[in-house]
Amino acid sequence: ILVIKKDPDDSIHNDNELFVCPITHTALRKKDGIYYSDDALQGYLIFNDVACLLSDYAIVATHFNDFNN
Repeated sequence: ILVIKKDPDDSIHNDNELFVCPITHTALRKKDGIYYSDDALQGYLIFNDVACLLSDYAIVATHFNDFNN
């Protein structure tokens, strides 16, 4: 396991534009404790402020937008 910590004082990047989907390589948006891909309809969980962005651990979230507008 490789754990990378982000400096909390580093405000150069906008969190909503920092990560891309490992499947579609499009921007992810952060909402309610997950990063979500509109193109892949996949959710990626965040554990202790560390995003788990491996496609093997993605959650199918086809109706995510129905509940999180």
